[in-house]
This record gives sequence, structure tokens and C-alpha cells, in this order.
Amino acid sequence: MLREERALLDQAEHYARAAAEYGLTGTLVGLAVRREAAGDREEARDVWDAAAACGHPEAFAGIARFQYEAHDIDGGARTAREALDRGDAAHLHHRMEPLWARLWPHGIEPDGTPTAEPTGTHSLQKPNLRP
Repeated sequence: MLREERALLDQAEHYARAAAEYGLTGTLVGLAVRREAAGDREEARDVWDAAAACGHPEAFAGIARFQYEAHDIDGGARTAREALDRGDAAHLHHRMEPLWARLWPHGIEPDGTPTAEPTGTHSLQKPNLRP
């Protein structure tokens, strides 16, 4: 990463952390994504952690992905469940594929167990309303 680019990201982090203090935690998430794209994964993880500390649900999804990529499958699964519990499933426009979509493609039941793959087409088929 170029020195100028690092300086700009450091300055952006300063302002993102200040904005997060006022509840604008999405700025930290955006910065974490940009740091990752720039190849600065260690700093990106720090920013993901800061966003998670502020309670941003997408941050938990980012941390879960980091854990999963580091072969911490159990930790990644726990953190992905935390992301889901915090409402991450409602985020329709993820910047990257959320880990929960890979681990539980059919969702999770209220008791925390993975939803089974649908069998048959009766629940997915439109009803035939013609006589």
C-alpha cells in the first residue's frame, strides 16, 4: 500500500471513529471494507472489531468471515449467529457474501438449529388457482 493511501485511510479512520461515537457505525464498516480492499487486513480487523463494539451487525459478519478464513470454524459460526441475532440477515446489500449464507443456506430456526433443505416443491410452488 502506498504511503499516501495509508495516510488517507488513517485520516478516514480518525473521522469514522468520531462519527461512530454519534451512532454512525456504518462509517466504520465502510472503512473496514476499504482497508481490506487495499490489502491491509490487520487494520481492517481492528476496524471491524471497533464497529462490532458499537453493535453494528455487519461488523459481526465481517469478523465471522475473518475467523472462518483463519480456520476457526466454531468461532466463525458463533460470531455468524451473533450477526444474525443482531439483524444481519436483514441487510440485503452486503458488500461481500456473509458467512451465514455459506454456513446455513436455508436459514436458522428460532431454536438456533440450521433449517433443513426444503423437500419437494409444495411450499415453493405457486398455488394453481384455476379450476
